[in-house]
Amino acid sequence: MALHLVADREPLSWTGVTTLVEVEGSAVHDHVRRLCAADRRGPTDRRGSDRGDRRAAAPELAATHGSMARRVDLADAVHALCAVHGAHRGLADQARQHPAAGAAAAWLGQVAAALADERGHLARTVSASGRLPSTPGQAASDAALGVQRNAFHLLARSDRVGVATGAAAALALDWTAIRAVIGRAAEAYGLTLPAPSLPTAEETAGVLDRIDDGAAVRRAVLFGARALLDQHRALWSLLEARAYARMV
Repeated sequence: MALHLVADREPLSWTGVTTLVEVEGSAVHDHVRRLCAADRRGPTDRRGSDRGDRRAAAPELAATHGSMARRVDLADAVHALCAVHGAHRGLADQARQHPAAGAAAAWLGQVAAALADERGHLARTVSASGRLPSTPGQAASDAALGVQRNAFHLLARSDRVGVATGAAAALALDWTAIRAVIGRAAEAYGLTLPAPSLPTAEETAGVLDRIDDGAAVRRAVLFGARALLDQHRALWSLLEARAYARMV
C-alpha cells in the first residue's frame, strides 16, 4: 500500500479526473458493491474484486458465501475509514496550506468544510457500530492503515504543484461511493445521516477545467488523483480480505 511517487502514467486527458474516478474509483470495487447491497443479513462473498490476482479467488468464494454485506463488515469498513480519513486536519485541509493552482483555492475550502462535516458523521457511525470487529491479522491491518495515513499525508503536502489538488478532487468525487458505505452502516446501526454538502461532480470538473498552469501541473493533478484512488482500492481490498478472514 506504499505510495510510490514516481513517473506519471499517461494521463487520460486534462479533464479526465472525473472519468478516472468513474473507472478506477471505489464504486467499481466488488467489496464496496457488496457493502452497499440492500440486504445486510447474509454473509459476504469475500475476495472477488476489480483487479489482478484477486479475481482468481472470486468464483470459489462466491460459491461458498452469499453476496450481501453483514453488519460486522460494515462496522469494519467505517472503523477503517475513520482510521485513514478521520483526522481533524484532513487531506483537503492540508492541501489548502500547500502549493495549489489559484483557481482551486475557494473550491478547496468548500471541500475541506464539507469533509469536516463528513468526519463528524463518520465518527458518529463508528461510535454506533461499537468495537472494532475481531479479525485475524489485526496487527498487520493496523500497520497497513498506518501506511495509508502516511500516503494521504504525503499527497496533501506534496511540494509538486497540482498533486494535492488532484488528490483532493479525487477524494471529493470518490466520497460519493464512500458515503454510500457509511450510509449503509449508519442505517444498520440505527442512525440517519444528512445529505453530504460536497461540491457536485460538475462543480469539481469545472474547477479543474479552469486550472491553466501548464502541462506539468495538469499531469500532477492527474497523478495526485490516481495516487489517491490507488490507496482507496488498496483499502477496500484490505477490508475484503479481512471480511474473508472472519469467515474461515
